[in-house]
Amino acid sequence: MVRRGKLLAVLLAVITVLAAGGCSGKSASQAAGAAETTAATATEAAKDEAAPFRAEIEKEEETTPEGMEKEARAAAGPGAEDGGAAESEAGDKDIEAFAELVQEAVADRDMEALADLAAFPLNLETADGEKMTFADRNEFLKQNPDLIFGDDLMVAIAGVDTATLEANADGVTMGEENPHIRYKKTEDGTFRIMDIRE
Repeated sequence: MVRRGKLLAVLLAVITVLAAGGCSGKSASQAAGAAETTAATATEAAKDEAAPFRAEIEKEEETTPEGMEKEARAAAGPGAEDGGAAESEAGDKDIEAFAELVQEAVADRDMEALADLAAFPLNLETADGEKMTFADRNEFLKQNPDLIFGDDLMVAIAGVDTATLEANADGVTMGEENPHIRYKKTEDGTFRIMDIRE
């Protein structure tokens, strides 16, 4: 608003000079030269007054979300954005592929295959609330498959849409709270079943 007022004042001054030049009996060329000089001076003054505003606007543009996003991308380095998306997509495919292996092992009631997918010690909570921990693969394989593969667990795992699974701090949960199989990425970078709850 202040900037517009100053600009109007400068334009008014230019018009006044032009009008005065025409009335004072000066030649048209002298009046035009005086007007051009006044206009140039006014333009320079307006630019000088606008400089702080331009600097402020440029600073604001740098701190907009788009500007901050550009800075973050520049700081991450070339290809970082593509790598992050590719890594996420690869992680989603790994989650889905492991879930499909779990579904297959449960559908086949295959204790060996399930043991291959598990981390030990492996925790199991039965439908009646009994909690068990299997220290190693051999201890797990000694169990009755009916203890591990309850009907509710088999139905819950078969009904999981593996394409929609996502990891959180607890890992990936196949099924609802009860029954479910939870797995997560281990230190060696592979997924392993951590607990089974019927």
